[in-house]
Amino acid sequence: MKTKNKCSGSRAIFFLLAVVAASLLYSIYNSSSSMQFSGMLQHQPAIGTVINHVNASESNKQDDEQVKLLLKEIQRLKSQLKNVSQHAEAAIASKANEIPSTPPPAAPTTPLVQADVCESAFVQATSRQTPGLTQDSMRRSRANWGHPYRLAQVAQKLRQRKKPIHVVSFGGSITKSHGVELNMNIGSEGYTGLLEHWLNEEYPMPNQDERHRVHNMAQHGADICHLAKRMTTMLDFLNRTQNMKVPDVVTLEYAVNDYQGQDHVHYAVSQMDVFFQNFEDLALCAEVVVYKLLSSFPEASIMFVEFRSSILQRKTAQMLHMGVAQHYQVPMISYADAMLPEIFDLMYHKLNATELYTVPIGESIQPFPYGCHECRPETMIEQFRNYYNRTYSARKCLTVCDIMEESGHNCDMNALPPPGREYCFLELFSVDAVHPSARGHAIAKDFIVQALATAVKDDCQRQQLSDTQQSTISSAVAPQNLPLVGWLGTPNALLTRSNFALVEDAECEDAFCHVLKAANNTPGFQFTYDGGKFATKMGWIASNVDGGEVLEFDVDLPERPCYVVYLAILRSYWAGMGMMEVTVLDEVTGSERTVQLDSLWEARISVWSDNQLTLDDLPGCTGKCLVRVKTLPQVAERIGNKAKILTLSARECIKLN
Repeated sequence: MKTKNKCSGSRAIFFLLAVVAASLLYSIYNSSSSMQFSGMLQHQPAIGTVINHVNASESNKQDDEQVKLLLKEIQRLKSQLKNVSQHAEAAIASKANEIPSTPPPAAPTTPLVQADVCESAFVQATSRQTPGLTQDSMRRSRANWGHPYRLAQVAQKLRQRKKPIHVVSFGGSITKSHGVELNMNIGSEGYTGLLEHWLNEEYPMPNQDERHRVHNMAQHGADICHLAKRMTTMLDFLNRTQNMKVPDVVTLEYAVNDYQGQDHVHYAVSQMDVFFQNFEDLALCAEVVVYKLLSSFPEASIMFVEFRSSILQRKTAQMLHMGVAQHYQVPMISYADAMLPEIFDLMYHKLNATELYTVPIGESIQPFPYGCHECRPETMIEQFRNYYNRTYSARKCLTVCDIMEESGHNCDMNALPPPGREYCFLELFSVDAVHPSARGHAIAKDFIVQALATAVKDDCQRQQLSDTQQSTISSAVAPQNLPLVGWLGTPNALLTRSNFALVEDAECEDAFCHVLKAANNTPGFQFTYDGGKFATKMGWIASNVDGGEVLEFDVDLPERPCYVVYLAILRSYWAGMGMMEVTVLDEVTGSERTVQLDSLWEARISVWSDNQLTLDDLPGCTGKCLVRVKTLPQVAERIGNKAKILTLSARECIKLN
């Protein structure tokens, strides 16, 4: 117990130090005025307190190299912060005491004609944005600006048009445009398709055979840990099949799914808390992905694209991603911050349950696209038109009444609206309460376009400056260096966690996927679908109430000192889920490790759940090993004994010493 508490305390202090270091980096990067310098100085007492506390109470942990590195980095940042603030204050004091004898010389200006060229190009590039979007929404969409260097490289390529750019979009079913009718003729398309269309319309290549590409690599239900295992394989696939040597832009859309797959779940009560079970694992996976991309592609622009559902109680993983974004100075585009405040204000303050969340006929309550507007069923795929099988035929799209019912508020979704009133159809949601409508995707594209077009305008204006002027802003576009220390993991650990030697999935939709094949199985374990409205993915499934069903997999990798083996299963709140024992047997050394897994949990969600079977500091598989799954008898008071196996994966162990 004593050892456990020591490790827990060290981990907590490490997490605190990581946040402090990220905050310092962000403050130093963003400081540009005396007011900001003053705000930066306020951090110093708190930082000193943290350092003193660690030195006083954690002196017995001096062997912890990561804590040492963090302390060293914070001291360096603190010193840098002090120097910067002292120079700023000295300059301000000196300026205040000056008695100007002659008017100061006018600052060199860019010729008006040249400036107009850059501004005109920007206006043209953003001219087809969704009507009605406010400047406030545009401002809020830039949740984190990040370091300008990488976006500047993309801007130069778009202006020069020597080579087409490649955008890679990772994400879940939102990025896969779930429910949206993909038909550009009626303006209905996912944000990735719309972005590709915009790139080729605004920055066409001289050679008509060449086109900018947006590669949609999203997978239904995937979270960022899912990506961390497969990213190298997916990028290699694009290299082989699409001639994409290096991505220019990579977008990451996981804010919804990183809250444990609430993608396809109505009542996710457990997601009302920010710090849910395993939240730190997801934050670490986000860092693994970002660090791998930044270190592998020094000039590629990495950006988070953050969505959220229309159910107010469900939070998103944007805060978890923000820690990574600030530490590594990665831009964050937030559709959630830009659009949802007005939507929630409409739903919870301007509509009411007594009137079934309806509006007077013909009224929108709020301006387009923030209010109640016309249903457009043609922009949804056929199966989602009138999805709820309502008796009231006029309700073909999702209504606010439907959303409030799904949120736990009572609203009769089949009732007729009160006399003189009609149901409110949100412009941003039409299929369900989670996935954006075609209009929602168009707006998400607008926010990404705004970031790219702004970078192009900035690059255009820099090119008009004299050499002297350019030298004064050279630091703003200097190459971005990775931080000396990680946020939650060491650089070595982050890279190791991104390089999986084996990933085999039961559900294989894509050409780069490797199917999970069993070496042996009893008749009660079948490779099949398991039915249900949302549970339609393939898997190795057993349901024998007596247990004893066995499933075995071979792991055959090059011999190494140590591999960590993982097994992903389906976990659900349904009382018919069962338990299993999983054993990893090293066929070379004879070592064996067994863990017990329960497919039932309290969270009201049914999702892919990964489990680490062997450890980094205790070799459990050196390359050739057997993974055996054995179901246990049905637990008393449960109504079934279902087990579903989804993914087998392995990576080399992290070198701890």
